This record gives sequence, structure tokens and C-alpha cells, in this order.
Amino acid sequence: MAIFSIQIGAYLEEDDDLNQPTFKFRDQGSSQSGAIQEIHFSAKKIILTFRDSDLFLEKYKTVELLLDQPVNRKMVDFFANHLFLASFISWRNNSL
Repeated sequence: MAIFSIQIGAYLEEDDDLNQPTFKFRDQGSSQSGAIQEIHFSAKKIILTFRDSDLFLEKYKTVELLLDQPVNRKMVDFFANHLFLASFISWRNNSL
């Protein structure tokens, strides 16, 4: 199992780049800030899609987070309101 994390910092500046979350794979050296294109929620999976011009770790278009429980409103709320990524969220079947 690989370790993937998302870190957010809040800045007073209205610079969107500064307020983007940092996505990390394993350690600080394997991370990048922002560049998210879409966050797709399905039954037990969250798919992060990165912009073509700024792939994750210069290699990956998507990162799949496989969950051991179904996606629920609390998870979506976390991405939307705590990570400030509401404009990137999509899901199927309106099951949330």
C-alpha cells in the first residue's frame, strides 16, 4: 500500500496558487501543489485528475484513492469546504 496525502495551508493572499492543496506521494520530495483538474467520487473510490500541462510527479494524469468504505457526504464536504476544491468535484448517480 502506497502512502498518499493531501495537505492544505491557508494564506491571506488571494493568490489561488498559494491556496491550492499539496498532494504528496510517500514523502515531501514527491509532492506538488495544485494542478487539479477534477475530483471524481464514485462508490468506493476517489479519482484525482490533474491538468495535462501539470501531471502529478510529471508522470500521472490520475491518482485513484481506493477506500474501504463507501464515499459519503462527510468526505465530499471535506474536499469541498476544508480543502477548498468544490469547483473541481463531480460524481455519478447522485448517491451522496
